[in-house]
Amino acid sequence: MNARTQRLSFASLAVALASLAGGCAGGREGAEATRLYNQGIEASAAGARDAAYSYFVRASKLDPENHRALYEMALIDLYDKRDAYQKGLAELEMAESIQPRDRDVLYQLERAAISHGNHEQGLRYAERALAEDPNYAPAWYYRGVGYHALGQLDQADHAFRETIAIDPTYTPAYRELGAMYEEVDAADAARKVYEEGLRHDGDDPDLLNALGVLALSRGEKEEAVDLLKKAKGYSDGRSDVLFNLAFAYVEAGDTREAFRNLGEYLNGADPGDVENIRVATMLRNTMVEELRRQRREAEEKGEPPPPDLPETPKPGETPDAP
Repeated sequence: MNARTQRLSFASLAVALASLAGGCAGGREGAEATRLYNQGIEASAAGARDAAYSYFVRASKLDPENHRALYEMALIDLYDKRDAYQKGLAELEMAESIQPRDRDVLYQLERAAISHGNHEQGLRYAERALAEDPNYAPAWYYRGVGYHALGQLDQADHAFRETIAIDPTYTPAYRELGAMYEEVDAADAARKVYEEGLRHDGDDPDLLNALGVLALSRGEKEEAVDLLKKAKGYSDGRSDVLFNLAFAYVEAGDTREAFRNLGEYLNGADPGDVENIRVATMLRNTMVEELRRQRREAEEKGEPPPPDLPETPKPGETPDAP
């Protein structure tokens, strides 16, 4: 769940509490600050980011104690703007100093700290957020991420499972919990977690990709291909999925589809993914050389030549049917 989605899910609540969000500004200024804040929430819900930010800034200037206006400004600075992270963090900290018991503010401080490697600090914010709302799934999730990063796997397991118990549709918790099980070679437990996640979100490419790789490791080639094909469709051709799918086709003996997907991978690969690019290029070259060998052999025997390898679609093109 991204920050924008998280914020909009509380939009109606924020509007209802707008009168409480206003701090010490009285009379006309307080009423105007509340009106501007509500307009900002409406603009944010409509996707008008710049207009929303302007409303929140004006509300905050009229009522410096309006911590929710600062909170909304912070989310835009943190997640929607470039090079405004420190400004957004300062706004969150200011909002927390005004209202230290706002669970949303505490959660965003938790998330920011853990995402930037300050795990102990993030866990302290998590404890405070959950003291305000013990059923706040996002705070439990990032608590799990923090504990996982610190190597405290039992606590991480508990936090991820609490997330799922509170909100069974919170897909990131399944991904992280399953990946944690894979790290300790508990593949069967990981598979069960991924499968449970797919029962709630059958379109999630990360869960499909993870299950496909697990199937491939068990030698279940056809299942791996099916899962990774679905992951490819739902991820809009994400490079890591293409790489895994290509190797599933290699294992399944489908050289043409392996060649096609390796080409798609190379078209969109991250330049920093040096080792996988090297392996994919080497494997495609090997396939081309093997085709040449088969053609020479067919020519010597007077047999029809094998079919050409498929053309690799250009970025943005839809591959032809096999």
